[in-house]
Amino acid sequence: RLPFKGDHEQAVVYSVMNEEPQPLTGLRSDVPMELERIVNKCLEKEPSRRYQGVDDLLVDLKKLRGNLDASIETSAVKTTSRPKGWLFAAAAAVLLAAVFFAVVYPRYFGSEPGSPEQGIKKVAVLFFENLGPPDDEYFADGITDAITARLISIHGLGVISRQSTIQYKGSTKSIREIGAELGVSYILEGTIQRERPGDPTSRVRIIPQLISVSDDIHLWADTYDEDMTEVFRVQSAIAERVAQALDVTLLESEREALKVVPTDNMEAYEYYLRGGECYDKRYTPEFSRMAVQMYKKATELDPKFTKAWARLSQAYIWEFYSQYNAIPGVKEAAKTALDRAYELDPVSPAVRVALGYYHYYGAHEFKRALEYLEIVRNSRPNDVEVLNTIAWINRRLGKWDEAATLLEKSADLNPRHTTSIMELGITYVTMRQYDKAERFLDRAIFLSPREPNAHVFKVLLYLLRDGDVERAKETLTQASKVAKPAGLGLELHGFGLPRIMPETYAGILDQISPEEYGVVDTTLFYLGLAEMYTQLDLAERAREYWKKLPVRLKSAKNPIFQYDLELCLGLAYAGMGRKEEAIRIARDVLENDPMSMDTFLGTFRLEMAALIFVRTGLYEEAIDQLEVLLSVPSETSPALLRIDPAWDPLRGHPRFQKLVEGGHKYYLD
Repeated sequence: RLPFKGDHEQAVVYSVMNEEPQPLTGLRSDVPMELERIVNKCLEKEPSRRYQGVDDLLVDLKKLRGNLDASIETSAVKTTSRPKGWLFAAAAAVLLAAVFFAVVYPRYFGSEPGSPEQGIKKVAVLFFENLGPPDDEYFADGITDAITARLISIHGLGVISRQSTIQYKGSTKSIREIGAELGVSYILEGTIQRERPGDPTSRVRIIPQLISVSDDIHLWADTYDEDMTEVFRVQSAIAERVAQALDVTLLESEREALKVVPTDNMEAYEYYLRGGECYDKRYTPEFSRMAVQMYKKATELDPKFTKAWARLSQAYIWEFYSQYNAIPGVKEAAKTALDRAYELDPVSPAVRVALGYYHYYGAHEFKRALEYLEIVRNSRPNDVEVLNTIAWINRRLGKWDEAATLLEKSADLNPRHTTSIMELGITYVTMRQYDKAERFLDRAIFLSPREPNAHVFKVLLYLLRDGDVERAKETLTQASKVAKPAGLGLELHGFGLPRIMPETYAGILDQISPEEYGVVDTTLFYLGLAEMYTQLDLAERAREYWKKLPVRLKSAKNPIFQYDLELCLGLAYAGMGRKEEAIRIARDVLENDPMSMDTFLGTFRLEMAALIFVRTGLYEEAIDQLEVLLSVPSETSPALLRIDPAWDPLRGHPRFQKLVEGGHKYYLD
């Protein structure tokens, strides 16, 4: 019997996290208590309390078998075989472990099955252990990142992303377990210690070791005890020795790239490393601002520090993009830093990445961004950050197959990072490859069951593929028991979910405290509430939110999202009965051809325009937009049109009927 049960994936995840399995002895009275203890240890919820490897499990099973043999002998039981009940139970425990490591790990934790690129040897760089005080942790992490970055530039290697390897910091798992979970054949690990922590003039000792996963053999190890001024030479030497040990031939351009010394000012390098630590946590405004401060200090200490200028530009442009231009002058500051970096070294990969980021996040000039990033990709084929960004740009340019291919490679190099896996699932949802999407969304949910995004897209998938409202409701209800309700409330506002399942949506909102409303109180969240109350026939409550939206939207200024803001305003006007204003906004946006500018967000804009048209009685124009949505990759499908009450006024229209029956030109890869 399965220890954890459920009718669907979210139910199983909930059972795994919250319920205890039925004891073996309650199922079979002849099972030894020791075997029950072994199986229970396999099923512990806390990872550190489970067996840390199959070998440990086998030790206990063999000990149990020995005790059973001794018991049989002392009882003078004359038999030529062991009791079958015990034997089958022991075999079941071994099978449980075998299935877990052979099936569950590869599906949810390891790399996706597939043929590796010819000649590519996959290696994971585990974060080097900091043997100094905790305050020096950023230094050890920064040096590890620097070594990883140098390995990424070598064509014959497939290097696992830091976003996956960071999960093994301080882990007690064996090399074989980590290798199996990451899908690599080799692991580079080591230790770092500074003689005087925080002192840029200190000596530093770095002891790396390269290990073969299959047999746990050390292929190479060394000790570097040098002044801080030699730290860049040490990073390069380690990368070269790894390539040599794995019999990977370096190109001349790669050898030259490894010799680059980014700065002679070790104090500036200290701030650069601190900036990297903050930038990795940039998804909160506090760390985003701190990253800017650290990189800015590095450039002040060394005005010729090209990489620091480039990263300063990236940090600025992220602030601009993530905070919707809320900080005056931040885009201009990004451009100033970028110009300085370009002046110092126009062909530097770091500068080209910053150029790509500026044109992508700062100006939505997708083709220009792609030009710079493709150059970097050619020299750094394993850089997950670059691969992901190119994939996202390709989605916006309508190159969906190219985007999916790049995201597949990214997921292979980042097998433990939920966002990478989830973005691949979202891409396949949009391409209407729903079965593929489901596999990756399941994997993302398994990796991070408390994160809401993958749950929401799983709900959407059931609506898009099957039009199965009941299953979608069950999935959402189960997700609300596992994921953060506030996050679910924020993510659910789109895709028509507040209209299609308003009671379930309201139930999610009931789990959010008044304090949490402040976190998720965004424009789209207000739209979701207005849609929900409209569907629940609470017209006055809906009108309250429709009226609040224009006040918020008129004060919001961001050229990148201007069309989206305008359409939200148009939808609010439609909800308030101000039809002429709503129609004017929708037509003005459509005249600028939003799909040609951005095929990813463009479909959202077409759907918003269609909603405005249907609510203002312009049914033919609404159907025009729906026809386009079904002819391209989008989060619209015939099944969804059949169940979304927004389109009820169109039900008797012949053109609409053709759409819901799949008779119109329909993009389905």
